[in-house]
Amino acid sequence: MGRYCDCCGTERPYENFGGRGQRARICRECRKLPKAERQRILATGEIYGFLDQKNISQKNIDRLKDLASIDNEAFQALRGLILEIAMLAPRKRRRWKLLSANQKDLLQRAVDMGLIEDDCEADELEDPEVYDFTQMPDWNESDFDEMYGSTTDPENTNSESSEIDIPF
Repeated sequence: MGRYCDCCGTERPYENFGGRGQRARICRECRKLPKAERQRILATGEIYGFLDQKNISQKNIDRLKDLASIDNEAFQALRGLILEIAMLAPRKRRRWKLLSANQKDLLQRAVDMGLIEDDCEADELEDPEVYDFTQMPDWNESDFDEMYGSTTDPENTNSESSEIDIPF
């Protein structure tokens, strides 16, 4: 059991980490990466974390705008997409349902980028069908006995013999 590296996502022995602050969260192998690459990896994890939050706040949106300084086309496409999602649907609850109803092109871009599995995930978040309990059939004890077996033993009608003797 060791520490978790924020950069590569692996658990490594304590000896592979050193120092304080960010050095304590990034392993020795990841510290050998170029600084720009390391910042891009950490920022990508940060961006994906925004989608897991209950609410993408204004501070998070400002942070997404600040990450424009990273020069990587794939990262900038991801950042732009999440920024658009944050502006249109900052709340996590029913985010994908709202986008599927109003912004189908944005939802398709999210599917293409791999943020959600496919369109069926947005459909799963819709409100479940409400079952009408007034249409339920009338049940009686004989129907229950037919389905699950008899609940009473016709041979033992004596209440003393049907009780379970617990030894305490």
